[in-house]
Amino acid sequence: MSAKKKSHPILTALRQATQETRDECLMPPPPNVLYHYTTLQSFISILDSQSLWATDIRVLNDRSELDYGLKEAIKIYVEMLGSHDVHKSNDKTMFDTVVDILVNRRDEITSHFYVTSFSAEKNQLEQWRAYCRDGGVCFGLRAADVYARQGSHFDIIKCIYDEKLMKKELRILIGKIVHKICKIESGENMNDCEEMTPNNCAYVIARVLCSAALCYKKTEFAHEQEYRLVALPPASRNGIRATRLRMGENMAKPYFANPIAINDEHAVKMTHVTISPTLSRDTVQSIKRLKPEFLDKNCRVVQSRLPLR
Repeated sequence: MSAKKKSHPILTALRQATQETRDECLMPPPPNVLYHYTTLQSFISILDSQSLWATDIRVLNDRSELDYGLKEAIKIYVEMLGSHDVHKSNDKTMFDTVVDILVNRRDEITSHFYVTSFSAEKNQLEQWRAYCRDGGVCFGLRAADVYARQGSHFDIIKCIYDEKLMKKELRILIGKIVHKICKIESGENMNDCEEMTPNNCAYVIARVLCSAALCYKKTEFAHEQEYRLVALPPASRNGIRATRLRMGENMAKPYFANPIAINDEHAVKMTHVTISPTLSRDTVQSIKRLKPEFLDKNCRVVQSRLPLR
């Protein structure tokens, strides 16, 4: 039986760079409770399917969101290449390929990312207007419960709305990535490591930069206090595609149902439910009658009194 191969040095360097950047920038953990705004129809679907929808990042309501952080990441990355030793042939080809992927094959690289949006705010007028004008629900889930359920192929990231902070964090991350990869000796013994071609390595680097860009948004959206659950869609099972289509305002949107496992040992229960001002007061009583597996024993169900018109 062959021994399990070690992680490729470039994969190790990327993980180290990402974690060191988080530590250095003092990126805070999510709050104890995260809130999700949705329509009443979608809330009912969440209860029926016991899952949250994770939507393809390429079809979010504001398509410029991904461009905003990614353009800055590409700019800083190209600049950083000029200040590091990337003249070894293999490294230079790999580093140049990263730019080609991000610029010319962006749709391919971003297809890996599906997001579910949360907020640190549980009753905010701007979000009722944006997501629930015709009636909706805001419910809270404990972040620790979400972490326990999701496994390793996801992350919860806090959106950053400060342009200076965005540039600072990207510079730190990209500087660490380039520096660490340049330090990997070309003669290092790779026989007991995972096999990766320079093109494979470039693809993984591009994914890390794209993932970092997902958390940056323009200042005018700062009131949302958004946290994003970023997940990779599960592989197809028994020939059935994991991703499906749902209706958006003007288009069909790819998504997958991300289980929140209400009935297993990692039960993710709602800690708070607020219904929008435009719904009937009877909705509060209807939600209170839900089975215990949906609601935490101390869950409060209330109606917002904000002046939504």
